[in-house]
Amino acid sequence: MLKTAPPPEELVKKAEKNTQQIKAKHWWNISILSLFIVFLIWFFGYTAGFKISQASAGFLLMILSILLRVVLEYASYAGFSKIEISKSFKEYTEQVTRFYLRRKKIHYLVTPVILLVYITGFILLLPVFRQHLSAGFYTYIIISGTVFFIVFAWFIIKQIKKEMGLLFFLKNIQ
Repeated sequence: MLKTAPPPEELVKKAEKNTQQIKAKHWWNISILSLFIVFLIWFFGYTAGFKISQASAGFLLMILSILLRVVLEYASYAGFSKIEISKSFKEYTEQVTRFYLRRKKIHYLVTPVILLVYITGFILLLPVFRQHLSAGFYTYIIISGTVFFIVFAWFIIKQIKKEMGLLFFLKNIQ
């Protein structure tokens, strides 16, 4: 049984709904990562009494890596906002394809570097925490930091797969 193509009005409504969902996801990412930066800055201030350059370097690497991710998410949000739904289907899909090609570069080139810088910062902090914190709190930091990173990496991988699937789809309909 052959399926007929949906009417253009339905496609436009679906595209508008999808656009709103993507914008909302960008804002959620920006918000969550920004809150995490605030937490890191607060925690750095809380532990600033250590006055150890290794701790400062570790916190700085973690904060800067997350800040770079926030900037990239905001740039992606701004770039996606420029896509015009009112264009022809062909022009619209070309714009969306270009957007996801840029995201692919971010995902495969920049994101791994961000993650490595973040992990390096965390690792720099571990000896300082071991020396200045209780054994229980140190263990909590090791476990929660590891769990956070695994969950964070899982979400990133899931999002990358979803976006690359969409890119594959867009390339095949053009």
